[in-house]
Amino acid sequence: MKFDQYAALRSDNDGIIGYGLSRRTSQLLKLVDQVIVKDIKSLKVIDFGCYDGAMALKLANRNKDIFTEAVGMDIFPHGIPDDEKQGAIKFIKRDLWKEIPYPLEAEHYNLLIASAFFKHHRAPERFLQECHRLLDKGGFLIMLDPCSWVVQVGMVLKYFIREDNSNVWNKKSVAAMLNKTGLQDSFEISNYERYWIAPNKKLYDIGIESIVPNFLIQIFGLHQSIILRKI
Repeated sequence: MKFDQYAALRSDNDGIIGYGLSRRTSQLLKLVDQVIVKDIKSLKVIDFGCYDGAMALKLANRNKDIFTEAVGMDIFPHGIPDDEKQGAIKFIKRDLWKEIPYPLEAEHYNLLIASAFFKHHRAPERFLQECHRLLDKGGFLIMLDPCSWVVQVGMVLKYFIREDNSNVWNKKSVAAMLNKTGLQDSFEISNYERYWIAPNKKLYDIGIESIVPNFLIQIFGLHQSIILRKI
């Protein structure tokens, strides 16, 4: 599948790919409005696993008065976006699991985004250390994923692929990672929320719907977000 084809699927808010993205984006924008922009005069963003940069672009358009720059990093399996079309973002092709550290200036950015990303990371503690390096003092890392036990159930039902979800996290496990890496005094958990994204039943595989009652399908709508602030 070519880049433009996949990007079109991401932009369909009722489609199987765009459905979750649009709702995670809404949560991100809410968190930025409520928690972050009041403390930031110049917004400098990194979007990890950005694909087409749609989330960062919406963030930029919503905060034009303080938006300064954005970097989007991904392995870009379907090709790198056209810089002219996505002019607000600088795209960097990178294997974000293996190629750490990232080729970016230390202590320069004040908002890092990891949407539907951290649960896939095969070196999560190293990733947190790299985020700490990249963030300016007072900067924020926002991570958004399904709740940990949702992923666990999804793997049992084979809706999630176990090998692709090696880091099933929650607030407690993130705190443990910070302690293990010595970052417990450098990062504070400034916000943690569980929120619900109403599942669009028509998007689920018919095999799941045939064996799982509706109330259980609804748990796939439970998501979590966490904000770490560098102190």
